[in-house]
Amino acid sequence: MTQNSVIFNQAADFYDQTRGFPPGQDHAIATFLAQSAGLTRESRVLEIGIGTGRIALPLAALTGPLYGVDLSRSMMDRIADKAADYPDSRLHLAQADVMDLPFATGRFDAVIVVHVLHLVADAQRTVKELARVLRPGGVVLHAWNERNEAVFKPLMDAWHNAIPPQEAHRDRWHVVKPIFQDLGWDEMGDEQIYSFIQEQSPQEMVRRYRERVWSSLWTMPDEVWARGVAAVEHALKLYYPTPQQALHVPSSFHVRVYRRPL
Repeated sequence: MTQNSVIFNQAADFYDQTRGFPPGQDHAIATFLAQSAGLTRESRVLEIGIGTGRIALPLAALTGPLYGVDLSRSMMDRIADKAADYPDSRLHLAQADVMDLPFATGRFDAVIVVHVLHLVADAQRTVKELARVLRPGGVVLHAWNERNEAVFKPLMDAWHNAIPPQEAHRDRWHVVKPIFQDLGWDEMGDEQIYSFIQEQSPQEMVRRYRERVWSSLWTMPDEVWARGVAAVEHALKLYYPTPQQALHVPSSFHVRVYRRPL
C-alpha cells in the first residue's frame, strides 16, 4: 500500500495547544534556532510543514524573508490570525507538497524541518528536494521535541500494552530521524538542546488519547484505538488520585544542522 503524506486540516483548531512547547517559549526557541546555524537578517529561509507558524513567526523576525509551505490551508490560515503579534516577521506562504517545492534551484540559505519527515509519503525524495532548493553550502536545521514522560509511565504502559506493536510505531519517527546522516549530509557540530518545563495533568494526557490529538491516532482502526483509550482511562483511576493536578514534565527542543551535499 502506498503511504500518503499526512495533512493536518483536522488539527488546526487544537494544534497550538497540544504541540511542542508551552506559551512564552516561542521567542527563545526562535533565537536558539537562529543561533544554531548562524542565521542573520540576510538569510533566505524556508520552513517545510510551516503549520500554524509556531516556529516561523518568531523566527522570521530574526532572518531575511522566510518562506513556508504546507499541504494544509487550514493550518496556514491560523498564521494570519497571529501575525499582528509579530510585526517584524516577513512571511511568504504557499500551499504545496514538500516533495515538489515551487521554488527555483539554489534559492535558500537554510531550510527548517521540524517533525515533518515522518509525515511525508517519501522522506528520501523530500530530502533530495531540499538539497535542490538550497544554495551550495546551504544548511538544513532538523529539529524535534523530546519529553521525559516518566510521570505518565503508567498511562503510556497501559496504552502500549493494549495495542498491537505495529500500531505503536505508525508515525515512523524512529525510522526517519537519522535520514540526513544516512543520505550523506555533513553534520555541522554537535546536536544542540534547549531545555524547558511543561506542565500537564494526567487527565489532560488521557484526554489527548481520547480525542485523537496525535496524527498517529487518526488512521488507527477504531477498535484498536478504543481498546487503548479504555486501558489509559483505567490506569488514570488506578494510579492518579488527583488526575487534574498538573505535573512537571522536563522537555527539550533539539536541533542538528546539516550542510547540503555537493
